Amino acid sequence: MRLNKNIAILSVRAAAILLALSRVASPAVAQEDCNIPDLILHLGEIAYIDHNGEGPTPGDNRILTHSLFSENGEEVGVVHAMSTILNSPSQEGTAIYVKGVFYFDDGKLYWTNTQTLANPRDTDTSTADQVETVVTGGTGAYQNARGVFFLSPVEQDQYSLQFEIFCNG
Repeated sequence: MRLNKNIAILSVRAAAILLALSRVASPAVAQEDCNIPDLILHLGEIAYIDHNGEGPTPGDNRILTHSLFSENGEEVGVVHAMSTILNSPSQEGTAIYVKGVFYFDDGKLYWTNTQTLANPRDTDTSTADQVETVVTGGTGAYQNARGVFFLSPVEQDQYSLQFEIFCNG
């Protein structure tokens, strides 16, 4: 009787362990609502942090907060980003590494890119070029998000965003 009881306990524990492991190892479930329509980014605040006091040098940062709007003008989210200067200015500009997150009501979308700025100390403007940005993940409706989006200047303080992302793991 005692042997059967021990076997039953071990069987229950083994089943619980297998169930827990199957949840960890199972493939991600595709998200049905991962598509993001084209958006308009309005420049907000840009702060420049000069760590060396001698103009743009590697390690200096730009901290950015912007607003996101639908094409019909409804505010749909916020952008927070931080860029770090990678090298000293050259004729082409200053290379920066940017990492950021879009905050939407139904989740967050994480992204990163590198780009060149003419003057990273200019906190009134962002890039003048179209930038292809890699989507690195997300939460909520954007869990397991991958793909790219394109940021293109529209006006001095506005950019269009076109997304090519998927969330099926």
